[in-house]
Amino acid sequence: MRKTLFILLFGALFFSACADDTVNKNTTPTNSNSRTPSLNENITPVKNTSSFDPNSKSCNPYFPLRPGTSVKYTLQYSSPLVAEVTVVTDAAEENGQKVFIERTQIVDKSGGYEKNELSTRKYICEDGRIKILSEKTENKIQGQASVFEHKFRGVPYLLVDPSALEKKGSTWTVSFTQTISVGDQPPMNPAEPIIINFESQGEEEIKTPAGTFKAWRVARKIKEAEVYDYYVKGLGLVKRASKEGTNWEMKEYAGLQPDPKSVVEK
Repeated sequence: MRKTLFILLFGALFFSACADDTVNKNTTPTNSNSRTPSLNENITPVKNTSSFDPNSKSCNPYFPLRPGTSVKYTLQYSSPLVAEVTVVTDAAEENGQKVFIERTQIVDKSGGYEKNELSTRKYICEDGRIKILSEKTENKIQGQASVFEHKFRGVPYLLVDPSALEKKGSTWTVSFTQTISVGDQPPMNPAEPIIINFESQGEEEIKTPAGTFKAWRVARKIKEAEVYDYYVKGLGLVKRASKEGTNWEMKEYAGLQPDPKSVVEK
């Protein structure tokens, strides 16, 4: 149980709750060609609440946070589950400051698992650094609901400023505690904080359905679990890969524009 919850938690913050451990690995998904209607057909797609301003500028081009923009990814788990990810960014005024609200919706597209997840994260930008204020993930798989809420400690910069990011070997950390609610069970509040260690590992050429780009790779690690994020200037996250086999790839975007120097012509 502890291992399962840890992987769920790890996945929630990393935008990829791990279905491998929440769904019985011996379960055979319903045939996607079946005439039986999918529960996910009734899910309302997440949409922007802010209008896009073409004159808006991002304080960190590697994590644009431009209100009114959206991105879609294909998410392939190490299990047979394939999901579609939609990320929309909006903004609001809270306590006298501009807060960026990012909502990430993950929906099962392979059939059978009936996965539906919605994460809401709030950020502010401080001198090019992306500071995360809060995160809440509501997840449902085959009717089993769970909720994860994170309380961040210290100064939680999810991404450093561009000059630091572009320096290979730069490191930083984020620490948080969490509240975990599963079904009707009482909420759990593990006392031990989770610490994520980040490291900028240099520039690589990355091919995705959205294009081929020069991207900066950032490794994030919780104990032995490790994920690699690939950031492109102007677009943000374009690919994510984990050692256990879960992968994200950007397939389309709206309102964002990659830096011409980051685009690889083929």
